[in-house]
Amino acid sequence: MSKKAPASPAKKNAKPLPKQSNPAKGLDPKASSQVPVILEFAFTFSRVMILLVGALVVLVSLFTGVNPLMAALRAGVGMLVVGLTLWGLSWLLAKGSLDAAQA
Repeated sequence: MSKKAPASPAKKNAKPLPKQSNPAKGLDPKASSQVPVILEFAFTFSRVMILLVGALVVLVSLFTGVNPLMAALRAGVGMLVVGLTLWGLSWLLAKGSLDAAQA
């Protein structure tokens, strides 16, 4: 037989915690979860540019007679450089739009 421990006096006199306010109260949940059009465009543009750079580098390299492995390496490096550059620009754009939305 297990006995229940008596409730501590601190629990008997404890006050309920105040409700925390919801920062999104009054906002349309659909509108608050949408990404701005300019960010969608920037992300889509980045992906298309990365794919185009990779494809163009491979095609130009293969037509000039470079080893396919070297063409793939060139395409990878080109895609990495363009991807990191566009990622940085997209990050700045996203940060700026979030800061503007909070102001």
